[in-house]
Amino acid sequence: MAAMADPATDRRDRTAQGDRRLGAIAVVCVALALAGVLVHAVGLVPAPLAVTLVLLPVGVGLRVALSYAGRAASSKRRTQVMTLVSSVGLGVSAVTLVGVLPHLTSAGGAAMFGADVFAHAWTLAIVTVAVGSVRTLGWRAFVGTGLTGFLAVPALATLIGRPVVSHLGTNSALASAGWAPLTEETLKALPVLFVAVLAVRRTTSRPSGADLLLLGLWSGAGFALFENAVYGRGGTNWSAAPLASLIVPSGTTTALYGRPGILVSGHMLHTGLLALGIAITLMYRGVRWRRWALPVAFLVVVGEHAAVNGLLLAGDTNGPGWVRLLAIVTLHGWLSVLLFLIGSTAIVLYEWRNATRGAPRQPGQRPAWLFPSPHEIGRRGAALASLQLVGRRTEPALPVGGQR
Repeated sequence: MAAMADPATDRRDRTAQGDRRLGAIAVVCVALALAGVLVHAVGLVPAPLAVTLVLLPVGVGLRVALSYAGRAASSKRRTQVMTLVSSVGLGVSAVTLVGVLPHLTSAGGAAMFGADVFAHAWTLAIVTVAVGSVRTLGWRAFVGTGLTGFLAVPALATLIGRPVVSHLGTNSALASAGWAPLTEETLKALPVLFVAVLAVRRTTSRPSGADLLLLGLWSGAGFALFENAVYGRGGTNWSAAPLASLIVPSGTTTALYGRPGILVSGHMLHTGLLALGIAITLMYRGVRWRRWALPVAFLVVVGEHAAVNGLLLAGDTNGPGWVRLLAIVTLHGWLSVLLFLIGSTAIVLYEWRNATRGAPRQPGQRPAWLFPSPHEIGRRGAALASLQLVGRRTEPALPVGGQR
């Protein structure tokens, strides 16, 4: 009779096999990331094609492969590999960023670009502090998403949008106020959608809706910084709109030829609002109106974007009737600001009160606001998963000794 296999030995063999598979995938990730930079540097392919055919599969396809292969690997190996891949990806993106900045800032200058960076960083800092009690993602995720918004999303938007704009003409309202807002808002939200799709497959630990909101802000900020640098605009506007400018100094207002001014909150806030809609619709089962959050957010941000582009394109005319109607429906640019402030405040309070505040802590573990420890992140993730899946409030933590 054949000897029965030892279950412990089988588990060790599967873990070792998973470690090797995970290491091989990490090598492929690094090699393709470097290849993407190389083929663009030597001029073999244009930037949009290089990003689409090389860097995007590295960031998305192989990331999925890593997540699946990581299930069979040991916890230590999984952490090492994910840290390595993230570090290499950030390093490659940073080198690319340094290489393109001199060319990008030629229109407006380094000083204007620096002021624009400060304006967007101001909002990101405020929101980071505000969501500190429910945040579960680390700085690598946010910086990586910002670099994706700066480097990859504009290239994809150019690749997808240029044929349509060339066909319809640069002065076409359908191209500038229809196609461009639709494609840009969709592409900016892709990194957030990717994270949300991976998160909903997990049942033991999940990120917060505020995490996704912050990811959306980083993606939108990266795209805005790139676009503003190309057109030689941007900066800090503390008095463009009362109160709103104190939170979003990157926003502006435009009043053309006697028409009522429209608030241009910008790409960052639009993507943040859309990310909030993604989080509520895809991750929260217990919210009755959750199915409407994403479509409403998408219609609002695309409508405002279209209204701004349409009015700017119209110049000294009133523009198409549908553009003027969009400006009215979106409260001349204020609707996205109001929804963002209300929605972000509501989601943070909801997740803190019903999940992270009452989740049990280990003895001696203290709450951390801006820099949560791995144990704190795990505690929050488990409580958020319970809240999102069944809408159940987390039981208050028991004091030492187990007595209430």
